[in-house]
Amino acid sequence: AKLIPKYFDTACCRVVLGAHEQVKLLLQYHWGVVFFTGSNRVGRLVAEQAARTLSPTCMELGGKCPCYIDCENENEWWDWQMVANRIIWARTLNGGQTCAAVDYLVVPEAIVRKLLPYLVKAVKSQFGDDAYTSELGRIVKAKPH
Repeated sequence: AKLIPKYFDTACCRVVLGAHEQVKLLLQYHWGVVFFTGSNRVGRLVAEQAARTLSPTCMELGGKCPCYIDCENENEWWDWQMVANRIIWARTLNGGQTCAAVDYLVVPEAIVRKLLPYLVKAVKSQFGDDAYTSELGRIVKAKPH
């Protein structure tokens, strides 16, 4: 929030910190475009408010993001640990709360047994043996689920 006024013209772009009440107040005004990323439930509320002022919206509402692994041409060059490390990183970045967080894997059945130990190793190497005491981000409210 501090960097926006440093690099952007504040007549064109502003950051308002807040939650539900601040958003309701802001959406009482007409905007060129309202961008929203979040849940379907909150997106519906934002869309309803924006419609009252005929403000157009652009929304990304919690879609699913698969990770597809095409193993048809697997060879000795494949680095399964690197694949697993990147999958776990993509899943857990920012506590898993990103639009592009991997939600599930699509892999040939024959690869599952090969990939699983690498995924386990990736989790342990990134977060330690005990997930309950690691620095893995936690969701502390039930609503995001």
